[in-house]
Amino acid sequence: MFEVISANSIIVWFVWGFFMALGWALGTWVMTWILGYVPLSRRR
Repeated sequence: MFEVISANSIIVWFVWGFFMALGWALGTWVMTWILGYVPLSRRR
């Protein structure tokens, strides 16, 4: 029983960390895209 709980907690921590990293990377990419795209549209 304890082994199952520890395995599930490891999976939960892995999935949570993966989505946190994915969200951080996506947010950073969107911010850099907006900050890089808006000046280009304003220059035109």
